[in-house]
Amino acid sequence: MTDPTHVKATEHGLVRVFHLSYAVSMEIGHMGTLDGLAEALGVERLDGRDVQIVAIGEISDMGLSEFLTLGYEIDEAEIAPVRPILDELDGKVAILRSGAFDGHDVHLETDGGARLVATLHEGGPPTPTLAHADRTVESAKRQVNAQQEKRRPSDAAMSGRVATVALLVLFALVGLMIWIGG
Repeated sequence: MTDPTHVKATEHGLVRVFHLSYAVSMEIGHMGTLDGLAEALGVERLDGRDVQIVAIGEISDMGLSEFLTLGYEIDEAEIAPVRPILDELDGKVAILRSGAFDGHDVHLETDGGARLVATLHEGGPPTPTLAHADRTVESAKRQVNAQQEKRRPSDAAMSGRVATVALLVLFALVGLMIWIGG
């Protein structure tokens, strides 16, 4: 990756940390939308499912680097060089995963209300290869077929149904006896 401010449409697995200006963080807090952050980054819109706004004061006992290591599974070796920078930040930061840009090819403005602090690789399962995808599709087909097959109810389920019918018959008999006797 040569330019951390350029997001390719096919990008996957990157986490960008932006230090927010007071004005942008206040706008996000008061408006309750990410429009101010999108404007500060020079993009039309952001997908809120892949954006997290973090108040550093709320995680001060942990530190931002530890927060990223635990929450986003960032490798310790990758975060070590930027740890001092991350842990010295104050105010609010925005953590944006690759999906925040809705698969659009964009160039981020990072000199205004949102300053790029770090671009890191998110942990988790590797991107599936074509062979892995074929196995996954076959496995999914087998599961769907298995669920579609008519299964015989278990003995416990049948016992429960028989007991329910028996109770209904007894209830009807008791009701009939009360009606005749009354």
